[in-house]
Amino acid sequence: MVHFAEVTDKALKESESSYFNGKVPAFAGTFSKKSEAGATRLIRTVCKVFSFGGCHGPFMTYIKQKLEDKHMHSFPLTPFRGNRFNILFHNAAVLFFFHEDLKAFLQNHGGNAWVLFDLNISFFIAGCKALGLICKFITTPLWNLIERKDTKILQMNAYYLQLTTLLGQTAVDVDFMTGQSLPFGQNTQVKKDAIYDALIKQSDFDGDTATILGVILPALAKFSKKFFKDHLPGGKFEDPSEAIIAETSGTAKHNKFSETLLAYFDGLMRYKPHLKTLSAEAYVMFAQNRTKEWLDSKDEVQKKELAEAYKKVGKIRKLFKSRLNVIKERKQELLT
Repeated sequence: MVHFAEVTDKALKESESSYFNGKVPAFAGTFSKKSEAGATRLIRTVCKVFSFGGCHGPFMTYIKQKLEDKHMHSFPLTPFRGNRFNILFHNAAVLFFFHEDLKAFLQNHGGNAWVLFDLNISFFIAGCKALGLICKFITTPLWNLIERKDTKILQMNAYYLQLTTLLGQTAVDVDFMTGQSLPFGQNTQVKKDAIYDALIKQSDFDGDTATILGVILPALAKFSKKFFKDHLPGGKFEDPSEAIIAETSGTAKHNKFSETLLAYFDGLMRYKPHLKTLSAEAYVMFAQNRTKEWLDSKDEVQKKELAEAYKKVGKIRKLFKSRLNVIKERKQELLT
């Protein structure tokens, strides 16, 4: 699902290039990335400037009353780490809701001229609204369905078909922009908060937003049809047998767990760059398997047995090294 953001960024870039005749505004070349759309750049730089360590504290003070009025406990911007699935869409929705506040804050306090420059480009704000609508009505509801424990992987077929059908519509209608056309019908979970109200409310950006959605949604439709092809009509899992349904009942619908492990491992290697592989694995296993809770649940006899097992660390290291040698030998055999 991470590719949704990548596909969207490319479509955004295409729509901006067409709108600005190939000359997309930028404060300076040093603040731009060739592969990045202007709206994406705006989202990324706002996240950087207004996150912790930047202007977060002063800006929180600046919008304190608005947060209270809108029943928000905090500034809901999430740190921008690449294009990890819904981060781009979520932050776009937040940026659209607060864009006037962000602009006024920077005008009053000075600095960060490159961010203020992009905030003054109405087409970029329209792009944020487009991404925010996708967040509210497509990506977040889809993720909620994927994470439902009572829904098995092959039961997602109907939802994938509904999604590709909506995305494949040739025109962006008013119903979608106002939240009346939902991809999953009654199963579309939409959080109706202040940001939702701002997104569905008519604004001066709606014309450009519709234009941008007219580029993004077909691109997402094309990607979705390819990505979910096995679950769509004509795919190999379109009409699964009872045996296949039973066999896949425990199959994960996403790779969230593996991504979590990789993120933990990445952070660990940044914190302790000289950590050996075996030690790194031990850290990951200890944290993810809740080993401390398991150890604390043991009685005194079992704890003594575990203490004896600790003395076998040397043997485990030798076993680990021997397994590494076996792997190297087999790799070498395959190469020769």
